[in-house]
Amino acid sequence: MLKIEGEREKTMNRTLETLKSEIRLCESELDSTNKELRKAPKGYMVRRKVSDKYYYCQKKNDGDRGITNESSIIKKLCRKKYLTELRMILRINIELLMDIMPIISKGDPEEIIDSLPSSYQDFPLEFFLDSETFDEWETDEFEQNQKYPENKIHPTNKGIMVRSKGEQLIGNALEARHIPYRYEWVQQIEGKEFSPDFAVMRKSDSKVIFWEHFGMVNVEHYTRTMEYKLSHYRAAGITLWENLIITFEDEKGSVDILTINKLIELFLT
Repeated sequence: MLKIEGEREKTMNRTLETLKSEIRLCESELDSTNKELRKAPKGYMVRRKVSDKYYYCQKKNDGDRGITNESSIIKKLCRKKYLTELRMILRINIELLMDIMPIISKGDPEEIIDSLPSSYQDFPLEFFLDSETFDEWETDEFEQNQKYPENKIHPTNKGIMVRSKGEQLIGNALEARHIPYRYEWVQQIEGKEFSPDFAVMRKSDSKVIFWEHFGMVNVEHYTRTMEYKLSHYRAAGITLWENLIITFEDEKGSVDILTINKLIELFLT
């Protein structure tokens, strides 16, 4: 089910992705740190003072060894100490980041409303949200079907260019009721790319309803294309009168505006 995604939710999604990316980086660095530590010399370095002079020793289980004049082993033990501290920091960071992940809320409107007292549960989503939330969804950038742009010759009242007079009527009817929609929004459905004529945001529950307007149903090739699309919709759970509206043009290429208005009243308000 497609749902509304406001700026807050987008921000939280980006935050979660950033956290996941940071965890992956820390895990990768921890892995390389562990590999390098396995090759490091045994023991650790200590400094001792004898007669006002400092000496460096490699302290191991089998005893100490003076290394004051062995810069190579001193360098390796310095590196080992650094990596040991880094490993501890990386482990702590990974643990903290993983603890934070479940705590962060996306601020999903439905989740917030579901948490309210039961006396608030009888009202539609639009009672709780600013109208700008829906406007934002409609005007946000989205991938639109770019095929045959020369066929988009009919402007709606808001200036959306559509392919037929029937689609123009539908667009105008939605706009007159301030119902947000996206025209030919590209969707991946059952591994195929489709562009429903209208993806309409129902304000009462923020559910996205597809509206397909079919013309030329008396043309065999067009009918096969229509059946192909609808079969993929059914397989993906996009069901007629549940989250899909279908309208047709008659043999004269006309569509009944009364039917359009009735469908909007029944399914989109």
